Amino acid sequence: MLNKHVVLPVVFLCVSVFAHAEENTLASAVVSGKISADDVDNVIISSHPPAIDDGWSVATHPDDLQISVTPAKTFHATLPVTGPGFHRLNVGKSVYDLYLTPGARVGWEQGIDGELSRFSDDHAASNQHMLDLGKAVEAAHTRLLDEIRKVYALDLQAFLAEIDRREQVFVANHKNWIDLHPDAPIAVVQRLQVDIQDQFDRYRLLYPTLFRNITGTLAKVPENYYQELLSTVKPQDLYSRPMVAFLDTYVNLESAGELKFGDQNTPREKLVSRYLTIKQMAVGSSARDYLLEQMFNAFDTNYGPADWGKVRGMFEKDFPGHHLLVEVNAMHQQAMAIRSQADEIRVFRQVNGLDLEAHVFYPPNHKSEDRRSVFVTFHGGGWAIGTPEWSYPIAQRMAELGMVAISFEYRLADVHGTDMAACVDDTRAAIAWVRQFDDELGIDTTKLVAHGFSAGAHLAGINAILNPDKSLDVHARPDALILHSSTYNTLKSGFFTVMTKGNPESVSLTHQVKPGLVPTLLIHGKYDHLAPEAEFMEFVEQMKAHKNDFEYHLFDVGHFFRNPEIRKQADQRIDEFLTQRGFMVPE
Repeated sequence: MLNKHVVLPVVFLCVSVFAHAEENTLASAVVSGKISADDVDNVIISSHPPAIDDGWSVATHPDDLQISVTPAKTFHATLPVTGPGFHRLNVGKSVYDLYLTPGARVGWEQGIDGELSRFSDDHAASNQHMLDLGKAVEAAHTRLLDEIRKVYALDLQAFLAEIDRREQVFVANHKNWIDLHPDAPIAVVQRLQVDIQDQFDRYRLLYPTLFRNITGTLAKVPENYYQELLSTVKPQDLYSRPMVAFLDTYVNLESAGELKFGDQNTPREKLVSRYLTIKQMAVGSSARDYLLEQMFNAFDTNYGPADWGKVRGMFEKDFPGHHLLVEVNAMHQQAMAIRSQADEIRVFRQVNGLDLEAHVFYPPNHKSEDRRSVFVTFHGGGWAIGTPEWSYPIAQRMAELGMVAISFEYRLADVHGTDMAACVDDTRAAIAWVRQFDDELGIDTTKLVAHGFSAGAHLAGINAILNPDKSLDVHARPDALILHSSTYNTLKSGFFTVMTKGNPESVSLTHQVKPGLVPTLLIHGKYDHLAPEAEFMEFVEQMKAHKNDFEYHLFDVGHFFRNPEIRKQADQRIDEFLTQRGFMVPE
């Protein structure tokens, strides 16, 4: 739960910001630079508070300046600078803070080895100090992670003393710099004070949770422990990335209720609870508005409009006329409009008062007597987030190629507070439903392909490998299987222990492999950080050992296959597999 150590990529960058009298007024600046990293196609300059990273998507502000990198690996753009302030330059996965003023000239250069970097011209000392202090904090963070079990097992008094000791190293470093630079901008001085305090206050926030996880006992903290830490928030400091991380951690903890003292992996509802926490926080309106905006952006990305639409209704009632309502309502309307792309949306299961949906796509001119192959797909999202709309692109493509394609909804930890058993039950019911309504859907029930991405792939695999639920009217085993970026070994993390109520092996594809499985296609990224190559190959070897009918393809990408060309190659492998196995008939 602590911030991950960020390793800066090997990059050469030269930035210069200066007034350009011929093209702009003194309130403008020109940003230019040269990059040596081959995988950076554009850079982003932002003057807005940083987005909260949800771990799944990369959020950008609509006003961010996106600058294309030329074939010569240079970029050039005009940047309005109407007053002193902080900006962020995003290069690949790295973020660099810059203090700029109208008419300033600022240059920065970093050597290829990533070690020799220097600022020049105006504000050179301030910008250099921000960079160096940030690197030092990252190094200290790594040391804390290495000692986390020792530090967080201390009693409260000893823990606070240890964190204070570590924090004072940076306070003293910053004070020494101020003494050497008495003319330093007050904004820079204050900003770095906030960065240091919020970085270490976030460690303090996490104490009760980590103490419980490490020792198995409740930490003895004051009743107002969290609220006291929150009282240090200064809304004008929202441009500080440590401040944003602190606020996000606070909301995550408080919205968990009593679970904040235990395992944060425990399935729980995170939509209404998060909204109510933000609504009740003792912070200024600017900080609350920022958190609400970030919350709705994340909701729109990670959840279905019917689910987060309930929170939208609460917000509209609680804050009538709020300036964010226009944007939030527009997002919700757009999300609802996307649903209309499906040819039909049916309820395939009613469970615990919920209507679970099947989003159906038919081939052109489809008739019920056609008896087409059927392509069943399950979205990803870590068994916690996601929506059937995520699978629309592949469902639409399969329908255009002549199959009836169906993207299914299933219960999720963040939305319904359910564990992995609910996901398995729902996806089994989905396949059984397809076979039960074959006449209406116009499908051939002997040609049912189960497909999934990430967590959805794991669920598709479970249906193919484990015996179907005896309570279902018809069996839930597919006739072919396509797993894209799946998890295979669920014994690798305590997350799966919690999500399976202590029995992770029961849903481990690697540990459940057996002979006689349906024809299977495996697609995986060599640099998958969620299911590493070694985990994937372990499953491949198990499939070979059991003499199953399968093929596999390992691509030079990460988990999400964000490279368009490689994604196209993966689609081609799917089409070839389906054609060779008789599920897709070429036109």
